[in-house]
Amino acid sequence: MKKVRTFLLLYFASILVCGSGTIYAGTKNVLISSQGGWQNTGIYVQQGDWLCFTPMAPLTEQGFEWSSGRWTGGFGGTGYPISTTLVPTVSAYSVVGKIGNSAFNIGGDIKDIDSAPDTGYLFIAMNDTPGEFGDNSGDVLMIISHYHYEENGGDQHHEETTSVCKYTHRSNPITRQSLRTFKRVVFAERIVPRAVDEEMRADEGEEGEKRPYLKRHEASADLEYETFKLNKAEGNNFTVRAGLGRSNADCNTFYGFNVFVNNLSFDNLDDSFNNSYVNVYYKGYIRETDTGTVSLGVTFDYMFLDADYCDDDGYGIGTMIAGKQMLNNSMLSWGVMYQGSMVGDYSEGLVNGGLMLGVPIGERFAFTVDCFGIYTAIMEYDGEEIDIDDPFMLNTGLYFDIYVSSIFAINAGMKKVFLVEDYTSDEIVIGAGYRF
Repeated sequence: MKKVRTFLLLYFASILVCGSGTIYAGTKNVLISSQGGWQNTGIYVQQGDWLCFTPMAPLTEQGFEWSSGRWTGGFGGTGYPISTTLVPTVSAYSVVGKIGNSAFNIGGDIKDIDSAPDTGYLFIAMNDTPGEFGDNSGDVLMIISHYHYEENGGDQHHEETTSVCKYTHRSNPITRQSLRTFKRVVFAERIVPRAVDEEMRADEGEEGEKRPYLKRHEASADLEYETFKLNKAEGNNFTVRAGLGRSNADCNTFYGFNVFVNNLSFDNLDDSFNNSYVNVYYKGYIRETDTGTVSLGVTFDYMFLDADYCDDDGYGIGTMIAGKQMLNNSMLSWGVMYQGSMVGDYSEGLVNGGLMLGVPIGERFAFTVDCFGIYTAIMEYDGEEIDIDDPFMLNTGLYFDIYVSSIFAINAGMKKVFLVEDYTSDEIVIGAGYRF
């Protein structure tokens, strides 16, 4: 089985029943106390199962403490063993685990165990000396991903998992890129204030005359900065996007590409994850009236994923239908896109849908509000279908556009996630566009 980092496996649900066997794949948040000794996580593991541990931010402001001081060496411990501790061969005061009669080090960073050494419930503790836990203080939130497969008819032990699909709607590389592509390609066109529209018409030619735009290329770029919090885990996403689009002579067919560079980091981890994406698209009108249009299109995404994030790169292919309708001086846009994507043995079918309303303010300003939903229609790993508990996410945004001229505009806005329990996300966006 491919090693897939915690941030991808968080998307799995707790149980899948298939024709030839049963997959138990889930993620659980467990709070570990430095005073508790061995603590049962409630996760039943069988020998050979895959596990991944991610220690998140501690609940004390200073971190774990022991003997009236900071937990020496952080979650990774002192760097040297002490013969009297729970696991004497492992760094003292590190995070350690135990399954059956087998104990092992977890430490302070992401830890993969490709094959569990024994069978039994998983216990976790601070590697202190028995009887001396009372002088410790602090807790750590441990995110544990577990994957198990067994033939039908076997013993069916599995953990009660806490679904964290609510977080991975943002961190999962497939889902995040599908939402970016949908917003950028389907809803690229925005309302144009009156003075700017008059300048564009002057460039086109006489009213009613079919002539090409003098400037049919558009270059655009934006910066997105998101802060998120899931329970006690906090972090941020920073994304830079640049794109180039072009229309045909009659301005009814559009094609182009976008490049996204994303950095994902967590407040308690030194490492961050750098993922890049390339998107190409083609769309054209299938219906055009004086007040609106309907278009069809296709998209292709290639995902260059950080090796510490996921072992494989990925790709996605999407089809979309979208439309816009003028309502007096305002513009209402709508769109739906289905994207099938794959990263290694992991695949998804995602449905995106959304509405956007643009309202001009004065002669060179505009206000835009949008609402987007993303639904996971199908999810598979290594050909086996997986059910998930929380397949839907709602994302809304407010933006303010300033049109400096008919060829240059800048915009700024904020986004927020709704309908996702115990997860908060706030995002700031700044961008610009130039026609030539």
